[in-house]
Amino acid sequence: MNSISTFANIRQSIIHDPPAGRGRDIGELLSSALDDALIASTTDLDQSLSLVALGSYGRREMCIHSDIDLMILTQDRSPATTKEAVNAVFYPLWDSGLRVGHSIRTVHEAIVASRDSFETLCSLLTARLVMGDPARFTHLQEEVAQLIRKRPITESLKQEERLRRASHPWPIMSIDLKTGRSGLRTAQAIEWDRQTSGSSADAEGLRTAVDDLLAVRNSLHATNDRAIDALVLDVRSRAARWLGMSTKSMIGTAQRAIRAIEREARRQWPDLDQQKPTGVRSRFRAKPALAPKRTTVIAQAADAAEGRRLLTERELERASIESGHWNAENRGHLYRLIAHPEIGWQIFDQLVEVGWVDRSIGTWTHTVALPQMAPFHEHPTDIHLWRTVAEMQKLLEPHSEERWTSELGATLDHEQLLFLAWVHDIGKGFFEDHSAKGSRIMAALGTRLGIEGQRSARFQKLIEIHLLLANTAMRRDTSDSETIEHVADQVGDPETLQMLYLLTIADAKATGNTMWTEWKATQVRSLYAKVDARLGGSEITSPDQADPWFDDEEQLLHESLIERALGKHEVRLAFTGKAPLYVLTVVTRDHPGLLSVVTGVMAIHNISVRGARLNTTEENIAVDVFQVANALTVDEIGPERIDAFASDLERALAGSLNVGDTLAKKAGHYDSGLGTHVRTRIKVTPAAGATVVEIKTGDRFGLLHDLCRSIADTGLDIHLAMVETRGPEAIDVFYLTETDGSRVSGDHVIELTERISEATGS
Repeated sequence: MNSISTFANIRQSIIHDPPAGRGRDIGELLSSALDDALIASTTDLDQSLSLVALGSYGRREMCIHSDIDLMILTQDRSPATTKEAVNAVFYPLWDSGLRVGHSIRTVHEAIVASRDSFETLCSLLTARLVMGDPARFTHLQEEVAQLIRKRPITESLKQEERLRRASHPWPIMSIDLKTGRSGLRTAQAIEWDRQTSGSSADAEGLRTAVDDLLAVRNSLHATNDRAIDALVLDVRSRAARWLGMSTKSMIGTAQRAIRAIEREARRQWPDLDQQKPTGVRSRFRAKPALAPKRTTVIAQAADAAEGRRLLTERELERASIESGHWNAENRGHLYRLIAHPEIGWQIFDQLVEVGWVDRSIGTWTHTVALPQMAPFHEHPTDIHLWRTVAEMQKLLEPHSEERWTSELGATLDHEQLLFLAWVHDIGKGFFEDHSAKGSRIMAALGTRLGIEGQRSARFQKLIEIHLLLANTAMRRDTSDSETIEHVADQVGDPETLQMLYLLTIADAKATGNTMWTEWKATQVRSLYAKVDARLGGSEITSPDQADPWFDDEEQLLHESLIERALGKHEVRLAFTGKAPLYVLTVVTRDHPGLLSVVTGVMAIHNISVRGARLNTTEENIAVDVFQVANALTVDEIGPERIDAFASDLERALAGSLNVGDTLAKKAGHYDSGLGTHVRTRIKVTPAAGATVVEIKTGDRFGLLHDLCRSIADTGLDIHLAMVETRGPEAIDVFYLTETDGSRVSGDHVIELTERISEATGS
């Protein structure tokens, strides 16, 4: 066995039997093993050649599937020397299947390359001599140092970090651990800047954060058998098991490390996020005092936010020893800070770090870098709260992209709306319902901040019911008067409803890019209009005020589709919209099991259902409206595919196409996907004239067909179906009756639950 093979075997052994320390310890082990392998395999190499480790190999921070960055430093570049170096050093690495970043250079060539490439220059900052001529390597280091003295790298490092932040203005949980915002590359940049500028900052916190991220990165490499760096949903559980942690603990470790690096970057480059003031004076600015007096910490923070800058070291020193005292003026300063969320969250995080928030506010710091385990959430909890503020501000702008929200917001107190957005999920992080917990926290927080009486009571109520509109609109029959009555009783008054409606939109938009679709917007607007009318109504009319189930255009479209008599198995379609989401209306004769056939044929043609609304006319004509997307890509769904779908649906209805067999064959070509990580939950509740079955489970190919088939096989009728897909999680709600129109019997509930459990593999 050659020495390079020995290194490869050591790497494999780490995967199956990792050391106790799974961050830098692995890097040290791999780097030392590779050093030994290279030295042993190049004993006959010309002594004028030097092997220089670069990148993570040079820093001794290699991960399991890291590339090997290696430079051969030579006195000359003769063809014979180059051939010898390639044959002796690089070919054995390539033959072992290792990915190698390679170069052969003289000292002069290395410096020239560094002048032309900032990446090359940075790689030489942590270069390490593996074997060869120490004098030549020292010469290289001296030349690099001289180059940096002439051309300092601080501004270039800051610009690269600004680009990383521009790609993710709000920190995310599915971060690329290597190149993402405040990831390993950011930590390296901080170290490079400190190394070249002579900074004496304490590096222990940064070192610990890097070690934690290296451990998580190694877990991704080990459990995927390749270099994967993005902490996306489908890799998390396996990676956590390799680390001996729960998934939540692993995500929390990564988020705390990322936040630590974010803070180190702020300290290293205080002007990193500084922007020029917009010239627009905040409507929340406190009135100037009549006589000069010492300003407060929260006033300084608000002024910094309005100036688009971070707090200075002197301001933070003061914040580290003082506590806030809350009166109307200081609450006004807090509202001013909240009103600038993009820079405000970073200023507030500075105050968290020095302990001011714990001493002055108390019940907020538990949200900092707190992971959210629901698969559709993009951000840790505190960032989600700040982004919700930003989304609320967009809704209140005169030309908001959401229909009619700015007009509605003009009647409300913006100060209250932004504060509500900032605290609505404050109950997360505890082992109980976060809405109820958040309401209780708000009661204590209100007392602390001096927010009392009706205003505090309204905040508490809104936090407790902040999911009410979204959940009801997407999971309940909003044509049922009892549903509207229930929501109206929960809300209480029109102004609370208006605030709740705006919070619902801002919360969904801040959760993730897939959480607020036009489909969902229409449903929530319609529900709002009905509840508003029940509560006495406002003078502002919702665009969907008169919409009982479909809007006027849809009503006319449906009437045109059913005005002529339908053949026995005839199918008529209407297809509107544009990529990535379309609306597909299917009209045909209704019969038991129809929905399972329709959704099955959709799956056959790679049409993914994102939402569904069903209706059956008195003449027993099904008018089913689906929000659909291309199941394979974000490309358009062309008319040819829709025509093929219609043809196969007619064949299936006539019995000449076996949908189940066709789906089973096709399913074998699909990955089970992210949905395998979602636990199945089934909830059964009574409703007016029906039984509601709500199923939360992992989304997968053919799921909706299987659920509808389970219902049909139990001998039940689907009165109404609502389908929602949130990332890898499917939430499907069915209003069911017995075939005689009565509520589902207890025996059938048990049978259906068993069938659904079998269909979902739970």
